[in-house]
Amino acid sequence: MPSFRTLAAAEALTWMFDAVEHDRPYSLFDMRDTQSYERGHMPGAQPLSERELDRWIGRLPRHRPILVYCDYGNASRTIAQAFADFGHTEVYSVDGGFHALAHAWQHARAALRGAA
Repeated sequence: MPSFRTLAAAEALTWMFDAVEHDRPYSLFDMRDTQSYERGHMPGAQPLSERELDRWIGRLPRHRPILVYCDYGNASRTIAQAFADFGHTEVYSVDGGFHALAHAWQHARAALRGAA
């Protein structure tokens, strides 16, 4: 049975930086509610609700990596598994969700400022 992988927030952020650096396209989805998404989301993240899942599953190339996050990393697992069930070969759910990812982002920015 196809499955997804989980990534810790820092690992997911490193993965995204590496993909950008090597010009590898990927899709990043934010499963939180509209108000949460509008208050802030990761750069490049597309909002995704369960109602819209069918549209995205049929539209994305099955070989393109997909990262999914929600508030805390639980609901995104269900959506990640749905992508995997429909033949998407590289699917990740971010452990800790948006909050952990935003914290990792802030930490990376601070580290870059300190290195300059």
